[in-house]
Amino acid sequence: QALSFSMAAVCLPCVRPSPMAAVDSLSSGLVAAWKGDHWEMDDGFLSACSLSASDFDRFVKRWWTNHEIWRNVIACELGRMLGAALCIESELGQDWRKNLDAWTDDAFTRASEGCSTPPPRPVFQGQLAPVSSRILRTMNMKPSQRAQSESEARRPSWREQQAAAAADAPPEAQPVARQSSSDAMEELRACPAAPIVNVKWGTTDAVFHASGGSGGVFLARVQNGVVCAKPGSMQAAGEFMAVLLAKRLGIVVADLRVVEVASTEGLQAYEFLRAAGEMVDGHNYITHVHKLRSREFMGVVEYVSGFGMEGMPAHQHLSTHLGKPDLWTGLGRLMAFDILTNNWDRLPIAWANEGNLANVMLGSAKGLVVGIDQCVHSIVNDEGRQRYLERVEAVLVECRDGPGPNLKRVAEATYNNTAIQLTTLEFDAMRKGCVDFFREVLRLREANQLSGILGEVTQEVASTFEAGSVDVGQWSLPGKCVMIEAVAETAAKVLIDIEGSQAPDRFSVQLAGLAAWHVTATTGLRSLNVMGLTRIICRSSEAWLRCRV
Repeated sequence: QALSFSMAAVCLPCVRPSPMAAVDSLSSGLVAAWKGDHWEMDDGFLSACSLSASDFDRFVKRWWTNHEIWRNVIACELGRMLGAALCIESELGQDWRKNLDAWTDDAFTRASEGCSTPPPRPVFQGQLAPVSSRILRTMNMKPSQRAQSESEARRPSWREQQAAAAADAPPEAQPVARQSSSDAMEELRACPAAPIVNVKWGTTDAVFHASGGSGGVFLARVQNGVVCAKPGSMQAAGEFMAVLLAKRLGIVVADLRVVEVASTEGLQAYEFLRAAGEMVDGHNYITHVHKLRSREFMGVVEYVSGFGMEGMPAHQHLSTHLGKPDLWTGLGRLMAFDILTNNWDRLPIAWANEGNLANVMLGSAKGLVVGIDQCVHSIVNDEGRQRYLERVEAVLVECRDGPGPNLKRVAEATYNNTAIQLTTLEFDAMRKGCVDFFREVLRLREANQLSGILGEVTQEVASTFEAGSVDVGQWSLPGKCVMIEAVAETAAKVLIDIEGSQAPDRFSVQLAGLAAWHVTATTGLRSLNVMGLTRIICRSSEAWLRCRV
């Protein structure tokens, strides 16, 4: 059963001490109330937070058992948020959050015993977040940053701590200042990737906003690593579809989970990202955070360590792989997946652009080549789609017979971004990767499995975005299926000698695309609004009639 909480119940004093004194008082109060591995809802904890026990009565329902344990769990959750913001590691030790998690997990299990409807733990965290933020705002400080006097140093970074330990000396005091973008990224690179499920947003202690054409992404450092949060773009459904399709076709990309911003997790993520502040100044951080709150959906994206395919790190990394086919074959497979999905924002193989090689991640523990920020794009206009299919055919002919202007455009982009000159061996490996991928797609198509995969993927995408009131690509899913089927047909024409199979006529391809959508139309769209469903029916009917003509 949902827990209810009214902000009016938290009565903060009207007359407050100076911000610096309030910070010191709260910090020392939390340390004094610490029981070694947890907090309790006692006079010391309540006094430190300037709250009373009655402020938390609404959290604990009368019909629950073990009321005292529940109150202590609430104290621990609130104490965790405040302690992380105040950076009390120097007083409680570096493992205080680890010890607190262990105690809280055990206490939550004990409190739930004999309780017929125990509350979900994230509900506590989500409802306590505004309480924590309000307490910290009374001190004129950001929830992620302990107020510092001129004599105090900022919290040492991981690199500074390691250097200080090696020199057997404490880190030198630094002025209150943020890091540069490169230093922030280097610090985050030393962290592992956190799982994108059951994210511990309440432990966020640092955030870096990486700019991007689709709104950028927040890299949040949580207790068990780094996780990314991305505001939902107008192509959010196509991005989710690309990830699901890539996983089914054996392409390594950053995983993605879609969350409604209005849900408990979405509000919690927004609150802690806003509260944490950013590691780098000058990025207009608050504006980007508010943009996250203004969207209906957000993406929880897997953090991929390593670096994009540009600059000196990429040059040094690729230099060690010259003459070795594995990496270049993987790059060819990723390139082929982009062709299949019309994902033009990566390698400029079938598009007249400069490409965006930052969306190719290298040096990652996840794989030799990892794709990020991919999307399935459909082309509604018949002439435009036909021109694209002609370019696809030309690219696949080059992959089959030998490099031409399209592959040379990829070589030029590689050289401009990494100063690496591709040789025949790298070209051959990329061509092989591209052809091998399309061979696999054609085998699925011959076995009538490609349409089934598209049906499963579109059904999951439609059900994920069915609550949306704005079209973020979910209303054009039939066109995306038709586009993919048309590209597969073009590949069959070019690689017919390799596959030894006959390609069906275009009318059959269009019907196959619509058939793949039929499963979704009958199951995943039941709750789409009338306008969205009408658009889908009209566009599908128009495509069918064009084929008949």
